[in-house]
Amino acid sequence: MVKVTKLRGIEKTEGVKGQPRTLPVSETFKEIAKLFGIKTQIGIEETVIAEAEKETGPMPAVLRAYYLELGAHKALNRTQDRLLGPDELRETDDHIIFYTENQDVCEWGIAKSNWSEADPPVFRSYDRKEWVLEAERLRDFLVAMAHWQAVFAYEYSKEEFLFLSPQAAEKIRAAFEHKTLPGFRCWDAEFFGWQDAILVLIENGGDYDLLYSALREASFAALDETVTGLLKWD
Repeated sequence: MVKVTKLRGIEKTEGVKGQPRTLPVSETFKEIAKLFGIKTQIGIEETVIAEAEKETGPMPAVLRAYYLELGAHKALNRTQDRLLGPDELRETDDHIIFYTENQDVCEWGIAKSNWSEADPPVFRSYDRKEWVLEAERLRDFLVAMAHWQAVFAYEYSKEEFLFLSPQAAEKIRAAFEHKTLPGFRCWDAEFFGWQDAILVLIENGGDYDLLYSALREASFAALDETVTGLLKWD
């Protein structure tokens, strides 16, 4: 049995600060740029980053580069959950928080003891007291979060969760290529699809929630037809 529930509407805008840069996106973030069809850098001004570093000290190189290249792209960084800007970073006794869940229930941070590293691990907390490892490397976390944001941000979307039985979830696993994203361990999410089309399976009390979307209309049409066919008799 497949049940459906509606999602809230999503505002899709291109940036929150700065202007698109004429420089291409670096190799480090090429995978993220392709997900969103980004051709040139759309980053936060370096003066904003430098001002924040007066408080935090020099940022991890990967985080600094991400802010400069992609930090001002709103759909990528603020559709579902939120990348905090350099001037919004939050400090606890032992972590610097740079990403937050949309209701501020969950937060992601870098341990102050790792802050000087170029590509440090990322930790997750629900209470700012207990921190668990989310990703071994910051760049893995940013790639994984880009996929998570994309499934909500893409223009062509089912815009609804499908509630799947374990048997129906197995059909999805068998039909689509699994995307290995080591930077995202929360919510028992599994990602599938191809370059501009994404499916997410989320375990929910023994059953599963499925959401899928695509960057281009043709890709979504193909995706929707395949999913509908797979689930037709469930």
